[in-house]
Amino acid sequence: MHYMCLSYDLHNKPSSNYSKIYQALGKYEHERLQKSMWLLNTAKTTDEIMNDFRHCVDLNDHLIVFPIDQNLLNILKE
Repeated sequence: MHYMCLSYDLHNKPSSNYSKIYQALGKYEHERLQKSMWLLNTAKTTDEIMNDFRHCVDLNDHLIVFPIDQNLLNILKE
């Protein structure tokens, strides 16, 4: 298992449209770091995570997944 960061920016969405993101997050061990930034503890790759969340966003939205090392994890949790 390793830590990955998931961050998104959904443009012009009513709050009910965030439910897809929250449903997908439910399949992961996760912790909220910021409003739209989540720490995932998973064995999946960045590509696998992107595939799990791709259906949650539109073409004009932003979605990023990247690995987190222990030093960055310590900074994010401060």
